[in-house]
Amino acid sequence: MNFESSLTNYPYTAKDISRGQVFAFRSPPGYARLFAEAGFNVFNMANNHAMDFGPVRFKDTKKNLEAVGIATLGHKNQILYLEANNIPVAMVGFSPYEMYNSIHNLGAAQALVTEAKNKANIVIVSMHAGAEGTGALHVKNQTEFFYGENRGNSIKFARNMIDAGADLVLGHGPHVPRA
Repeated sequence: MNFESSLTNYPYTAKDISRGQVFAFRSPPGYARLFAEAGFNVFNMANNHAMDFGPVRFKDTKKNLEAVGIATLGHKNQILYLEANNIPVAMVGFSPYEMYNSIHNLGAAQALVTEAKNKANIVIVSMHAGAEGTGALHVKNQTEFFYGENRGNSIKFARNMIDAGADLVLGHGPHVPRA
């Protein structure tokens, strides 16, 4: 699952939310327990809202999730190895941002997926990509932009990850169901 928030009580965002269409997402740290109780055990943190309250609160979010048994992925050069029903599984998270594993660096992304495939039977890629909103209901095989930001070509990225060895590519970010 994509986790697009900060789990912190810290009241000051790192973003200028006085401008229109700029949002900072924050949730109480106690929500981590609720996510675990609901059955979540992995969150991709590579997205446009994980750093809304800065790098210290990002680390707090990661710590709060891991304290209740929820692993995090999307961190630079990270492959998360798990086991499901005695089957080795690898997960790699991506987004359009260089501070995480970037969808814009296909060579590095392919190398991570290939490495994961060499060590696990199943490789799952989680990608935060694409434009947002009702204008983005249909996926196009082209680079998408949102408020001038390059959100990548999700079809090209997904196909490259499948070719590199991914068994499943999960897409998230547009805030609408896509076809």
